[in-house]
Amino acid sequence: MSKDLEFFFNTIGSLISLAFYLLMIPPLQSSKKTRKFDEISYLNLILSHICAICWFCIGVISNDYEISIPNLIFAWLSSNYIYEFYKIGLGRTEFLKTYTIVTVLSAISMLLILPQGITEFAGIIVYILFCAAPLEQLRPTFETRNPRFIDIYSTFAALLCCLSYFMYSIIAGNIVVLIPNLAGIIFALIQIIVYFWAKRMIPSSFISPLLKIDTFLSIKSSKNI
Repeated sequence: MSKDLEFFFNTIGSLISLAFYLLMIPPLQSSKKTRKFDEISYLNLILSHICAICWFCIGVISNDYEISIPNLIFAWLSSNYIYEFYKIGLGRTEFLKTYTIVTVLSAISMLLILPQGITEFAGIIVYILFCAAPLEQLRPTFETRNPRFIDIYSTFAALLCCLSYFMYSIIAGNIVVLIPNLAGIIFALIQIIVYFWAKRMIPSSFISPLLKIDTFLSIKSSKNI
Protein backbone atom coordinates (compact mmCIF):
# COMPACT_ATOMS: atom_id res chain seq x y z
CA MET A 1 0.00 0.00 0.00
CA SER A 2 2.78 2.44 0.94
CA LYS A 3 4.57 1.71 -2.35
CA ASP A 4 1.39 2.51 -4.26
CA LEU A 5 1.06 5.80 -2.39
CA GLU A 6 4.71 6.61 -3.05
CA PHE A 7 4.19 6.01 -6.76
CA PHE A 8 0.95 8.03 -6.76
CA PHE A 9 2.34 11.14 -5.09
CA ASN A 10 5.60 10.97 -7.04
CA THR A 11 3.71 10.69 -10.33
CA ILE A 12 1.36 13.54 -9.42
CA GLY A 13 4.36 15.66 -8.42
CA SER A 14 6.11 14.94 -11.73
CA LEU A 15 3.01 15.79 -13.77
CA ILE A 16 2.48 19.05 -11.91
CA SER A 17 6.19 19.84 -12.31
CA LEU A 18 5.77 19.39 -16.06
CA ALA A 19 2.82 21.78 -15.97
CA PHE A 20 4.95 24.25 -14.00
CA TYR A 21 7.69 24.18 -16.62
CA LEU A 22 5.17 24.52 -19.45
CA LEU A 23 3.63 27.55 -17.73
CA MET A 24 6.91 29.38 -18.38
CA ILE A 25 6.06 29.48 -22.09
CA PRO A 26 3.31 32.20 -22.09
CA PRO A 27 5.47 34.89 -20.40
CA LEU A 28 8.27 34.21 -22.90
CA GLN A 29 5.84 34.41 -25.80
CA SER A 30 4.50 37.69 -24.44
CA SER A 31 8.03 39.04 -24.09
CA LYS A 32 8.69 38.35 -27.77
CA LYS A 33 5.98 40.90 -28.58
CA THR A 34 6.60 43.52 -25.90
CA ARG A 35 10.39 43.19 -25.53
CA LYS A 36 9.83 43.65 -21.79
CA PHE A 37 10.94 41.09 -19.25
CA ASP A 38 9.56 42.46 -15.98
CA GLU A 39 7.17 39.50 -15.72
CA ILE A 40 9.95 36.92 -16.13
CA SER A 41 12.30 35.94 -13.36
CA TYR A 42 15.66 35.40 -15.05
CA LEU A 43 17.01 33.95 -11.82
CA ASN A 44 14.13 31.49 -11.80
CA LEU A 45 14.95 30.36 -15.34
CA ILE A 46 18.58 29.67 -14.46
CA LEU A 47 17.78 27.92 -11.19
CA SER A 48 15.04 25.82 -12.79
CA HIS A 49 17.66 24.46 -15.19
CA ILE A 50 20.36 23.88 -12.56
CA CYS A 51 17.81 22.28 -10.22
CA ALA A 52 16.65 19.86 -12.92
CA ILE A 53 20.24 18.89 -13.70
CA CYS A 54 21.07 18.28 -10.03
CA TRP A 55 18.02 16.11 -9.48
CA PHE A 56 18.61 14.23 -12.72
CA CYS A 57 22.06 13.35 -11.38
CA ILE A 58 20.59 12.35 -8.01
CA GLY A 59 18.11 10.09 -9.80
CA VAL A 60 20.84 8.44 -11.88
CA ILE A 61 23.10 7.90 -8.86
CA SER A 62 20.19 6.47 -6.86
CA ASN A 63 19.04 4.30 -9.80
CA ASP A 64 15.64 6.00 -9.47
CA TYR A 65 14.16 6.52 -12.93
CA GLU A 66 11.13 8.22 -11.39
CA ILE A 67 13.46 11.09 -10.49
CA SER A 68 15.95 10.98 -13.35
CA ILE A 69 13.59 10.80 -16.35
CA PRO A 70 11.25 13.70 -15.41
CA ASN A 71 14.18 15.93 -14.50
CA LEU A 72 15.93 15.13 -17.78
CA ILE A 73 12.80 16.46 -19.54
CA PHE A 74 12.69 19.51 -17.26
CA ALA A 75 16.37 20.25 -17.93
CA TRP A 76 15.74 20.14 -21.68
CA LEU A 77 12.71 22.45 -21.42
CA SER A 78 14.44 24.99 -19.18
CA SER A 79 17.54 25.07 -21.39
CA ASN A 80 15.31 26.09 -24.29
CA TYR A 81 13.70 28.82 -22.19
CA ILE A 82 17.09 30.24 -21.23
CA TYR A 83 18.18 30.27 -24.86
CA GLU A 84 14.98 32.08 -25.90
CA PHE A 85 15.40 34.61 -23.10
CA TYR A 86 18.91 35.51 -24.22
CA LYS A 87 18.06 35.51 -27.91
CA ILE A 88 15.03 37.78 -27.49
CA GLY A 89 16.13 40.04 -24.68
CA LEU A 90 19.86 40.45 -25.12
CA GLY A 91 20.50 39.56 -28.73
CA ARG A 92 23.60 37.59 -27.86
CA THR A 93 24.42 34.11 -26.66
CA GLU A 94 28.07 34.40 -25.54
CA PHE A 95 27.15 33.71 -21.93
CA LEU A 96 25.35 30.52 -22.96
CA LYS A 97 28.56 28.94 -24.22
CA THR A 98 30.29 29.35 -20.86
CA TYR A 99 27.15 28.40 -18.97
CA THR A 100 26.71 25.23 -21.03
CA ILE A 101 30.31 24.14 -20.47
CA VAL A 102 30.06 24.76 -16.71
CA THR A 103 26.77 22.88 -16.33
CA VAL A 104 27.96 19.91 -18.38
CA LEU A 105 31.20 19.65 -16.38
CA SER A 106 29.24 20.00 -13.13
CA ALA A 107 26.86 17.22 -14.15
CA ILE A 108 29.76 14.92 -15.05
CA SER A 109 31.40 15.68 -11.70
CA MET A 110 28.20 14.85 -9.80
CA LEU A 111 27.73 11.61 -11.73
CA LEU A 112 31.31 10.33 -11.69
CA ILE A 113 33.42 12.14 -9.10
CA LEU A 114 31.56 13.69 -6.18
CA PRO A 115 30.22 11.55 -3.30
CA GLN A 116 26.48 10.99 -3.37
CA GLY A 117 26.01 12.94 -0.14
CA ILE A 118 27.53 16.09 -1.63
CA THR A 119 25.39 15.77 -4.76
CA GLU A 120 22.26 15.37 -2.64
CA PHE A 121 23.22 18.37 -0.50
CA ALA A 122 23.75 20.45 -3.65
CA GLY A 123 20.36 19.28 -4.93
CA ILE A 124 18.65 20.39 -1.71
CA ILE A 125 20.28 23.83 -1.74
CA VAL A 126 19.55 24.48 -5.42
CA TYR A 127 15.95 23.27 -5.03
CA ILE A 128 15.39 25.67 -2.13
CA LEU A 129 16.94 28.54 -4.11
CA PHE A 130 14.77 27.61 -7.10
CA CYS A 131 11.64 27.75 -4.95
CA ALA A 132 12.76 31.06 -3.44
CA ALA A 133 13.71 32.71 -6.76
CA PRO A 134 10.18 33.98 -7.59
CA LEU A 135 10.26 35.97 -4.34
CA GLU A 136 12.31 38.58 -6.20
CA GLN A 137 9.03 39.54 -7.88
CA LEU A 138 7.57 40.57 -4.52
CA ARG A 139 9.41 43.90 -4.43
CA PRO A 140 7.76 45.38 -7.54
CA THR A 141 4.48 43.95 -6.25
CA PHE A 142 4.93 45.79 -2.95
CA GLU A 143 5.93 48.99 -4.75
CA THR A 144 3.02 49.04 -7.18
CA ARG A 145 0.46 46.79 -5.48
CA ASN A 146 0.00 45.26 -8.91
CA PRO A 147 -0.49 41.46 -8.96
CA ARG A 148 0.82 41.06 -12.51
CA PHE A 149 4.36 40.51 -11.25
CA ILE A 150 3.31 37.25 -9.58
CA ASP A 151 2.45 34.38 -11.91
CA ILE A 152 -0.33 32.94 -9.78
CA TYR A 153 -0.84 29.87 -11.99
CA SER A 154 2.82 28.89 -11.76
CA THR A 155 2.74 29.60 -8.03
CA PHE A 156 -0.24 27.31 -7.47
CA ALA A 157 1.43 24.67 -9.64
CA ALA A 158 4.60 24.98 -7.55
CA LEU A 159 2.57 24.66 -4.34
CA LEU A 160 0.75 21.54 -5.52
CA CYS A 161 3.99 20.05 -6.81
CA CYS A 162 5.78 20.61 -3.50
CA LEU A 163 2.80 19.25 -1.57
CA SER A 164 2.82 16.08 -3.68
CA TYR A 165 6.56 15.53 -3.28
CA PHE A 166 6.27 16.38 0.42
CA MET A 167 3.67 13.65 0.90
CA TYR A 168 5.83 11.25 -1.11
CA SER A 169 8.87 12.05 1.05
CA ILE A 170 6.93 11.41 4.27
CA ILE A 171 5.67 8.03 3.06
CA ALA A 172 9.08 7.06 1.66
CA GLY A 173 10.98 8.48 4.63
CA ASN A 174 13.20 10.44 2.24
CA ILE A 175 14.52 13.53 4.03
CA VAL A 176 16.47 14.63 0.94
CA VAL A 177 13.15 15.22 -0.82
CA LEU A 178 11.28 16.41 2.28
CA ILE A 179 13.45 19.40 3.24
CA PRO A 180 13.41 21.40 -0.03
CA ASN A 181 9.73 20.72 -0.67
CA LEU A 182 8.76 21.94 2.78
CA ALA A 183 10.64 25.15 1.98
CA GLY A 184 8.89 25.30 -1.39
CA ILE A 185 5.47 25.08 0.27
CA ILE A 186 6.32 28.02 2.54
CA PHE A 187 7.64 30.19 -0.31
CA ALA A 188 4.62 29.44 -2.51
CA LEU A 189 2.20 30.32 0.28
CA ILE A 190 3.99 33.65 0.79
CA GLN A 191 3.57 34.50 -2.91
CA ILE A 192 -0.10 33.52 -2.88
CA ILE A 193 -0.79 35.68 0.17
CA VAL A 194 0.97 38.68 -1.39
CA TYR A 195 -0.91 38.13 -4.65
CA PHE A 196 -4.28 38.31 -2.95
CA TRP A 197 -3.09 41.35 -0.99
CA ALA A 198 -2.23 43.03 -4.30
CA LYS A 199 -5.70 42.11 -5.53
CA ARG A 200 -7.01 43.91 -2.42
CA MET A 201 -8.66 40.75 -1.17
CA ILE A 202 -6.82 40.74 2.16
CA PRO A 203 -5.79 43.72 4.37
CA SER A 204 -2.26 45.11 4.56
CA SER A 205 -2.12 44.23 8.26
CA PHE A 206 -2.14 40.58 7.23
CA ILE A 207 1.24 40.92 5.50
CA SER A 208 2.75 43.68 7.65
CA PRO A 209 5.83 41.56 8.56
CA LEU A 210 6.61 41.09 4.86
CA LEU A 211 6.14 44.81 4.18
CA LYS A 212 8.52 45.67 7.03
CA ILE A 213 11.13 43.26 5.68
CA ASP A 214 10.82 44.76 2.20
CA THR A 215 11.17 48.29 3.60
CA PHE A 216 14.26 47.27 5.55
CA LEU A 217 15.84 45.65 2.48
CA SER A 218 15.03 48.71 0.37
CA ILE A 219 16.75 51.00 2.88
CA LYS A 220 19.81 48.73 3.02
CA SER A 221 19.94 48.59 -0.77
CA SER A 222 19.73 52.38 -1.13
CA LYS A 223 22.57 52.85 1.37
CA ASN A 224 24.81 50.50 -0.60
CA ILE A 225 24.35 52.42 -3.83
